[in-house]
Amino acid sequence: MSAHSTLVNDLRAIQHQIRALEGRERTLAAQYGMIGDIDSVEVFDEAKRRAFAKLGSSFEDDLRAMNRLMFLRLQLAQLRHSYTVSYGNSM
Repeated sequence: MSAHSTLVNDLRAIQHQIRALEGRERTLAAQYGMIGDIDSVEVFDEAKRRAFAKLGSSFEDDLRAMNRLMFLRLQLAQLRHSYTVSYGNSM
């Protein structure tokens, strides 16, 4: 498998994980009473507030999921940058 194929496969795998977590983000935003466009930072901050308030393990799970989503988004941006630098076009 070429480096290009590996990079493309990595990008797709991360995008798949992000889509799954974005569903959870939308659910949490609705539970938190956030209406309209989702502000990911606001959802993360509320998940963090609830987890640190020790309201239960499900809130800690929510925070871990939102933290994972932020990490994956950063990783995707870095891979896209690598792809652009290596192959000269954007994705």
